[in-house]
Amino acid sequence: MKAMKTLQHFSNDQKAYLMYQKRLDSVRVESTWKAAIRRAEQEVKRRDAQIQKRDALIQKRDTQILNLTLEKDVQIQEKDAQIQEKDAQIQQLMALLNKKNI
Repeated sequence: MKAMKTLQHFSNDQKAYLMYQKRLDSVRVESTWKAAIRRAEQEVKRRDAQIQKRDALIQKRDTQILNLTLEKDVQIQEKDAQIQEKDAQIQQLMALLNKKNI
């Protein structure tokens, strides 16, 4: 009934009808923009979550690499210590052999 009265009123007044159409258009445009903004905000949140996840994986990988590097450094130091010990033993044996041959 209200719609009929509105349409009847508009048939009598074209200017009011055009203004009513403008209001409807502006509401539609506003709704469209709000939906677009909402979708864009959701996309930003999704991408932020992806970036945080990727950063966490990178940090985990970097930590693993650092730990492996530290383990390798320790192994190298242990090997160096063993080599030095063997060199010292060889030097002692060489000194003993030189004493025996003199």
